[in-house]
Amino acid sequence: MTSYQQHRPRVQLALSQRLTAQIAAHLQEWEVGFTSSDPASILNADGPTRLMGASALFVEINAASIADNYTQLQDILEKLAVRRRVVAVMDPASLDEIGPLMDVPNLEFLVWPGKKEELMGVLQPIDLSKRVAEHVKREGQIDLDSLRGEIERIAQALGALVSASGQPRETASANERTPIESARLIRGIIDSRRARTDFFPPDLFADPAWDILLDLAAARHEGVPVSISSLCIAANVPTTTGLRWIKGLTDSGLLVREADPEDGRRSFVTLSDDTAALMERYLDVIA
Repeated sequence: MTSYQQHRPRVQLALSQRLTAQIAAHLQEWEVGFTSSDPASILNADGPTRLMGASALFVEINAASIADNYTQLQDILEKLAVRRRVVAVMDPASLDEIGPLMDVPNLEFLVWPGKKEELMGVLQPIDLSKRVAEHVKREGQIDLDSLRGEIERIAQALGALVSASGQPRETASANERTPIESARLIRGIIDSRRARTDFFPPDLFADPAWDILLDLAAARHEGVPVSISSLCIAANVPTTTGLRWIKGLTDSGLLVREADPEDGRRSFVTLSDDTAALMERYLDVIA
């Protein structure tokens, strides 16, 4: 068992040795107390009854653990998250197989390897000492409470627009565009947004919600399914942050996640009908 208890352990790591070593190095640097456990002892039917008193539990989710029985895994994670913060740590290759796990209430995701700022962002809501918490928040650059509030604000604003429009969901465009023409128009917008990064820092214009909506609107017209990993790339932010935006927008009803009929672990993401209608009216204005 690995531990760092200069300060009271706030984090319990149920990760592979490789991941434990990588994340533990950062926790020690930030003076965050932690302890580690065998992942197999946690991710089983009896795991939730044998947890320590840490404020947060980091568990490793990979293709193998999902493939074994993702329904049972989902149930275990739900039980684990009842009384503590649970962070699912996964590698980028597993992104497209975590669809059902995104329905687990209060479950956070951390794609690793990633930027240490994203790890700091996950730590921010944890009950740390005041000095350590201030350091993490200052250095982490990602305020999860602010991010969550921003997602809710956008969802409420779009919901109000849908209600105020009073129009049927699938109204025909005033310009009678073909799907190909609509897709071409949207892809042009996306290309122009990407061109800015040739001259300005990407984070200067970071707007993941809009990038997500544009990509899904184009794909809808092209008849192309969009995977979670693909949409994280389209969000044009670090993968963990993109995943958090996708989950928040889906939970708010702006996006819809649909299971792959050939593989229940895999999900595709699309616009809800109301959101798609708003995007069409936006295209009518700018076309």
